[in-house]
Amino acid sequence: MTRRFERFWQALEQVPDLAAVPVEWRALLGGDFAAAGRFLLPTPRIAGSVRSTAPGRTCVHEVRRWKGRFLSVCPDGCESAELTRDEVTVHRLDVPQPKADDGMVFFPTPAGARWSDVSIRFIDRHSVYVTVKGVSGTYHCTQMGMANRKNAKPTVQWLLLETFAEGHGLLDWRNRKADRKNQKRKENLAADLQRLFRIEGDPFTLEGDGWRARFAVAVRE
Repeated sequence: MTRRFERFWQALEQVPDLAAVPVEWRALLGGDFAAAGRFLLPTPRIAGSVRSTAPGRTCVHEVRRWKGRFLSVCPDGCESAELTRDEVTVHRLDVPQPKADDGMVFFPTPAGARWSDVSIRFIDRHSVYVTVKGVSGTYHCTQMGMANRKNAKPTVQWLLLETFAEGHGLLDWRNRKADRKNQKRKENLAADLQRLFRIEGDPFTLEGDGWRARFAVAVRE
């Protein structure tokens, strides 16, 4: 008797970062697609290529954008085809995220990621949009371990992260928010980020009379 969701578990082993376009998910999941499809969430990424869906073809088609449309172009001579945005949008499997004992959520950091792969963009005073090597998500300061447990207000570490964002990743003594207390706050912020992303090394480096974030960080647009 075939094990339940056997195709599903096999697919997880074949999909990098649990992210692929819908047609690839459908091919890998087979009969399990109907049950698992509702957990496939669209990401901001547009695929650079898609596999051919023609019977007997295994070629990979390049995705090109032309006049607001998406075209699949085959290097082996298959006929070009127009694709919808959903067809070229990378969908990621929404899996439960592990949490620390205090409720903090761990980011599903891809293997081998460095601080230079991390991008953090504030979308409001309490939330950020995070991307690491194609894996992305929106996180509240409470999920990142940077909120007071009693009143859920942002910690000084969170405010310091926002200051780095306002300075395009740099905080030095020319910044009006410069303070000698920032030394300890920066150390605590580094510890929070290391715990969240589980990336080795200091996320900050010395630059002039201040610090530079090794990751991209920006304020809301």
